[in-house]
Amino acid sequence: TPKRVSVNSILSEYPRLPPALVIGDSLEDCLTASHAGINFLQVRLGSTPTIPSAVTTLNGLEGAAQTIRAVLTTCRR
Repeated sequence: TPKRVSVNSILSEYPRLPPALVIGDSLEDCLTASHAGINFLQVRLGSTPTIPSAVTTLNGLEGAAQTIRAVLTTCRR
């Protein structure tokens, strides 16, 4: 199943869009989030380039929980 279809299927389960974001490492992940109308949090792995439209970028997963919590509290709905 394409990511875009999976994300839209999950979000369709809610009568009102909850705070949500796509966490990923690729442009495809970013486009999936954009199509669903939610934020994208990029996790950079190695020398992966930064994706400018990401709401924030993590260099690896250290400290990810705190950053994800902060982003979810300010997500567009």
